[in-house]
Amino acid sequence: MTDDSKQTPFERIIPRDIRWNRILILVLCLTGIGCGVVEAIARSRGYEPTYPRIDDMWISRWLELDQSPDDRTVFLGTSRTKFGLRLDEWEKVTGRRPLMLAWPGSHAQPVLHELAEHESYKGTVILGVAPPYLFNNKEIPWAKWIYKILDKKDIAHISLSYHLSKWGRDFLLTNFRFVNPAGFSPVELCRLSFPIPDREGMLLPFLPPYLFSQTHELQSQFIDGATEDVEAINDLTSRLKGDDQWFTYFGSMDMPEFLTKIRQDVEKIEAKGGRVIFVRHPSDSYYYDMTVKHFPRKDFYDQMITATGCLGIHFEDYPELMGYELPDGSHLKPEDANEYTRKIIDIIARHDNGEL
Repeated sequence: MTDDSKQTPFERIIPRDIRWNRILILVLCLTGIGCGVVEAIARSRGYEPTYPRIDDMWISRWLELDQSPDDRTVFLGTSRTKFGLRLDEWEKVTGRRPLMLAWPGSHAQPVLHELAEHESYKGTVILGVAPPYLFNNKEIPWAKWIYKILDKKDIAHISLSYHLSKWGRDFLLTNFRFVNPAGFSPVELCRLSFPIPDREGMLLPFLPPYLFSQTHELQSQFIDGATEDVEAINDLTSRLKGDDQWFTYFGSMDMPEFLTKIRQDVEKIEAKGGRVIFVRHPSDSYYYDMTVKHFPRKDFYDQMITATGCLGIHFEDYPELMGYELPDGSHLKPEDANEYTRKIIDIIARHDNGEL
């Protein structure tokens, strides 16, 4: 006979005398109190809703293109475009709201190609030029991000997981400030509180402290007080300086191939009635020096403008675009970005008198 009262090796007996409903209520209360405390801290620090830098964020902007006028202005490029060109200010001056499709560290030509292939798009493309990212070798890990995102965009509109995550993200991030991985992730807090020295000669990953936010429209800016936090800015710049190692190791892209592709994309957009404008955003100090070292203007930017015949706005050619204080050598402060946006609009109007 077998004794049913004995526990088998693979069976865990759950005690019957524990009040599980009380434990559940206790856990929910402690969770609620914890979230409330962190929410209060976040609001006391002035944190705004911060959306994560994930593929679905960019895809949600791309899908909006199908619901937009065919001649909508689109911003491409990297984080300099996201920080420097303000959607609200552009709309205030021109009466039309642009669509932000810039992405940090990304290579913009593949996105320009998708716009060129878009059946009906015939608007103005403002392509922000950050030479270390537009002209870098596409084998650099971060250059591959945009290719992965583009591969996913065509099925997102029929993906249940995409729509459910978008709904949940929009609800939580709009209403709660504590849902902020950059500001409250235990892993991030430990990394910043107990830093481990980087090994000599290592290609440094880009892991900056929490200094900037991103809206659901992909607009980015430094958070309040970030530009005065010397220690955090120094940590950010040390990471950006590490890019020199990446560019030295990987080198630049095949420029003849790149020029052929981008010229074809520009021609397709212009044939539909659109246009492309290149804007070389400001940089200074070490980042400007690094750009000149690896991507000299005459060999990269100037060749692109000559090959495409497009309007090119290089900050060095316009005194009004120079002199801005760039905390990390590469990105504009929020208080300067509105003025900078107006100046870009004025320069475009002076050149071709076209409507934006």
